[in-house]
Amino acid sequence: MTEPESFHTRQNEGQRKPGDASVKVAWIGAAGVVAAAAVTAIAGVVAGLIHLGPDKDVPEGARAGSGNATALDRPSPSAPDGASPSSPAGQVAGATSLLDVALVGPEYQRGFSPGTRKVNAVEYEDVYAADLVCYVVGTAAGDEFQLDRKYRRLVTKVGLGDAGTASGIRVKFTVAVDGAAARSVTVTLGQVKTLEVDVSGALRMSLTAEILNAADCEGHAAAAWITPMLT
Repeated sequence: MTEPESFHTRQNEGQRKPGDASVKVAWIGAAGVVAAAAVTAIAGVVAGLIHLGPDKDVPEGARAGSGNATALDRPSPSAPDGASPSSPAGQVAGATSLLDVALVGPEYQRGFSPGTRKVNAVEYEDVYAADLVCYVVGTAAGDEFQLDRKYRRLVTKVGLGDAGTASGIRVKFTVAVDGAAARSVTVTLGQVKTLEVDVSGALRMSLTAEILNAADCEGHAAAAWITPMLT
């Protein structure tokens, strides 16, 4: 037979209930502290990532699928040897166009004129040209320039303009330094040749072009110094 609960038994149970509630509250409080600490730690990590920026420790170029290159990653524009990216085509950095050098004589006596010419089917700018006439043996054009010992070398191409040049004409181009012939070359229609002349220490330099077969030819010859440059 079950013994009825005594007053002391009920009293003991009643005394334990408040203690049990305190334990439960303590556990809940501890769990809250742990959760709050975890949230604080996660927030700190996220803030650190935002401060450092994306992929801060990943080297450039190592991010898969990244199409954004920095200025250091991008290759610089290429340029021909001896020329800077900003130099016009056919010109060498640090060179001076002969068209910018002073003539010895007055401007109105200029034998050649600056302009644009098509030579051997190619259009050239910075051309120094003269129209020579046949029928007269030794017909020529020439100019003299004041170099003042500033330059070391003349580099130029020579040819005959496609327009205004009769077939069969032969023209001799000559460079003279301080009165002495330094280099000469002969061309016909459809040819382009290069001249390089040492002008180191030269006070003056002259350019001439002469029709060699003037007595046998008909018409004109457009003698052209193409992009003459001094360095």
